[in-house]
Amino acid sequence: MIIAILFSIITIVLTIKNRVWGVAFVLLLLPSYLIRFSIFGIPFTLLEVMIIVLFFIHIIKSIVLATPFRAFIPSWFDRLTMTRWSTPLSLLKDASNKFWYGNIALLLIASVIGLLVTPDIRAGAGIWKAYIIEPILFFIICTQSIRTRKDVALCLSALGLSATIIAAVAVFQYFTGWHIPAPWHDLPNRRATAFYGYPNAVGLYIAPILTMLIGTLLSGFFTGRKKNLAMVCMIILCFGALIVSRSDGAIVAVIAATGCMLLFTKWRWATLTIGTVGLMLALTLPPIRHVLLFQDVSGDVRLALWTGTLHLLRAHPFVGSGLAGFPILYDIYRLPSHIELLEYAHNIFFDFWVQLGLLGLIWIMMILIYSFITIAKTIHAKKPLGLILFGVFISILVYGLVDVPYFKNDLSILFWFWLSLLFVQKLFAIEEKNAS
Repeated sequence: MIIAILFSIITIVLTIKNRVWGVAFVLLLLPSYLIRFSIFGIPFTLLEVMIIVLFFIHIIKSIVLATPFRAFIPSWFDRLTMTRWSTPLSLLKDASNKFWYGNIALLLIASVIGLLVTPDIRAGAGIWKAYIIEPILFFIICTQSIRTRKDVALCLSALGLSATIIAAVAVFQYFTGWHIPAPWHDLPNRRATAFYGYPNAVGLYIAPILTMLIGTLLSGFFTGRKKNLAMVCMIILCFGALIVSRSDGAIVAVIAATGCMLLFTKWRWATLTIGTVGLMLALTLPPIRHVLLFQDVSGDVRLALWTGTLHLLRAHPFVGSGLAGFPILYDIYRLPSHIELLEYAHNIFFDFWVQLGLLGLIWIMMILIYSFITIAKTIHAKKPLGLILFGVFISILVYGLVDVPYFKNDLSILFWFWLSLLFVQKLFAIEEKNAS
């Protein structure tokens, strides 16, 4: 509670000064969801508290600084904020943004249905709060705060620093064995977990951010030798973390995303040649071939998991299992050979279908299709942010085929942050045009 109060005060101070500072502070501390406590019996995380504080400061400032209240605000306080404030409802005023508030409404409807049908209402309510409501609130704040290239750069830098810290801990852990849980501690099969309870969490968090860092170099988003050198150091450390955590899916996702981004640079033909030859050679190596073709132990587990998930979905095609209901219902439909009960189906499409029903599957498909269409337009216009987001969504999609890139406190917030950058690209482009 003391830590929560301290960080809440920091969030308040930063947000009053500049909303983007508050957003960047939250992005820097996304792994803080690991710090948990209860308020009047209701479980919270430090990350949730910071987002709620950030949102309420945003609302209060928006109302107070709106007319007719603005006349009563001292000039010194107005100068102190040094930022533009507007009501979150402006998100709904632009007819061109119908897709965004339409998809938010669809997700809310799907999540309420998922909450109503879940066999575990307490766990379902926790997921609804942390993975649906709070990410949407953060999306609203981001779309009302991020306006310039400098704003985007600050947020991306915060994410890069956050991933680098996690990566440094993971690498240190691997060589020392410090605080690695028993199943992954012993050499030669040691896997670093950083602050998390399992190694794949390292890959799930770092993969899209590492792809973003690579995208900033390829697109020339950051200017200056020192900044680019810092990006290179972050990339090396983050990729090292994926290796020591043995996050195979993350490594494949980052390589695939990097290759896709390179296709839109002057190295496209070299990338196609190297990629084709590399894939052919990789398939000749048994360890890599087994991973890519799901012929290893992890692949067998996932194939059995997906088969049982399909059995569940055939029985409940419209509503799925409900929020947090998958472990309970899956036990009924799983294959006898699959004795491990997992919380999720480890596939982005299955996960949304199971947790949020058919509406959830439609939502994620709509989001991904719209995202790639929007990104394609910005890449065609040679916008650096478009290339970065293209790589990020490729990494999420590729890794999402074998893992859970959304249903986690930090990952859901991160996903909606990427969506907010898609939303503000139009304003960002206008800002660049005016600056030129």
